[in-house]
Amino acid sequence: GKEDADRLGERRGAETSDRPPGTLIWLHAASVGETVSVLPVAEALLAADARVLLTTGTVTSAALLRQRLPHPGVVHRFVPLDVPAWVGRFLDHWRPDAGALVESELWPNLLAACRARGVP
Repeated sequence: GKEDADRLGERRGAETSDRPPGTLIWLHAASVGETVSVLPVAEALLAADARVLLTTGTVTSAALLRQRLPHPGVVHRFVPLDVPAWVGRFLDHWRPDAGALVESELWPNLLAACRARGVP
């Protein structure tokens, strides 16, 4: 119950869906508490006509997001594990215009890959 078997590829940065057109802001919320805290930010971004890529690390936070913010402008994905190739695949596919991480852990490969790609 700690992972969604059908979505394990997301942990490796593998993607089956298309990037939405327009401005895409990436928000990462580690788990349930962080997801709840970014909901108002996501709603404000949606009101400004941005699209939101919201990554989480737990299946419970994914379920909460489906329940609390079922909006077509929000794409949820599980955050890729901090492996350079997997993070790179994730960022190269989604090409976020900006990102914000809401969690207490640092992911050095993820941060370095964002910097290398110019993702503020």
